[in-house]
Amino acid sequence: MTTSPRATLRIRTTPNTTPVVVLTNRTLIESALNDALNLVRNANTTQDIQRATGKAIKAARLLKCACEAIKTGGGK
Repeated sequence: MTTSPRATLRIRTTPNTTPVVVLTNRTLIESALNDALNLVRNANTTQDIQRATGKAIKAARLLKCACEAIKTGGGK
């Protein structure tokens, strides 16, 4: 089953405290941070830095959602 990018974004940014979603969010956070660091380490152009910035912003948004999930009693 495929989901649209918009539906996927909504799922990822909505605080959901089920164990599978929490684990998925942690994996997405780690992946986005890792991608950003790799782009910075290998940056040769301003586009590389812009892509790294986008990945870092994505990670920050996911971290914010994880914090909200913890506040509401999930995300342990």
